Formats: sequence, structure tokens, C-alpha cells
Amino acid sequence: MARRLRLTVEYDGSEFAGFQLQAQERTVQGEIERALAVLNGRPGRIWGAGRTDSGVHAEGQVVACDYVGPLADSEVERALNGLLPHDLAVRGLETAENGFDPRRKASARTYRYRILNRPSRSPLRAERSWHVPTPLRCDQMNAAAAHLRGGARLSPVRFRARPGHQAPVRLLLPPARRRAAGGR
Repeated sequence: MARRLRLTVEYDGSEFAGFQLQAQERTVQGEIERALAVLNGRPGRIWGAGRTDSGVHAEGQVVACDYVGPLADSEVERALNGLLPHDLAVRGLETAENGFDPRRKASARTYRYRILNRPSRSPLRAERSWHVPTPLRCDQMNAAAAHLRGGARLSPVRFRARPGHQAPVRLLLPPARRRAAGGR
């Protein structure tokens, strides 16, 4: 009998064509499903809390899958990490309730965008930050960000079309800004 697992995964998306399966492309879902098939002895699907685009990294994306083997959670985690490529890892794994759906259970998503604000570019940060060599106008950026805060019902038409269902509220929190010494 299968048990539902909740995995927290981390990956460097540089070499992935995104999260979701795509024909002839290397994806996060494809790599996890390939490793899981080895453990289960048969193909199986995973379900993610969301999808990422090509080149996008994740530090704590939640994924669910069904496992049919006898291994304990800690052994499944170790085995998956032994089968996964160097740019994808399981950071945590636990048994979840039957039917656990990470997309429907997600309570928040956090997105991080980095700006490297200094005259010289950084070869070490080139893939993970936007280089802006000129001074930022932080007062104008803060004023613009203030208009983005708050909650709103932002959802597809399908929610409005179903009587008795309320559209989810999307709450946009103020952006966290942190300036490192010397713009580094």
C-alpha cells in the first residue's frame, strides 16, 4: 500500500527547463519522478506546490508523491538524494496525510529578486542577481512599492463561476529590502 510523502526540495534551476514535465526537456519533476521510479520499482507522479520557469531556483519547494516501498522516511530521503543529480536535493521528507496536495495546502509563497548595485559586475553573482551599476533611487522605489501592498481577490474566472466558492485572497507584503555594506 502506498503512503503519501511530503518532500521539501531545493534546486539550482540554471540547467532545468522549469519544474513541470516537458517533452524532450530536463525538468525538476522529471528528475524526481525518475528517481522515485527506481525506489518504487514502477513509474509514478509527483505533485508540486507550484511551478517554476526555466532557470528559476528554489530553496524550499514542497512536493508530494506516493511511495510503495518498505523504507523509513529518513532512508527514502537518503536514497532519493543518492539518485538525484547534483543540482537537485531533498532537504526534508515526511509522511503526509493521504491525499495531501501541496498546491492546495500552500499558505504562502516567497519570491526573492536580487539587485547587485555597485559599479563593477560580479562573476560570482551574475546568475543570481541583476547588476545595476548606477545608484538606485530608493525613495522612488519605496513609494512605488507602497502601492503594491495589501490584499485583493485575484483569481481566475473559474472561481466566480462556481456558486458558493469564494476566490482566494492574495496578500502582497511589503518588499523586504536589505542593503549590504558597499553594495555587495
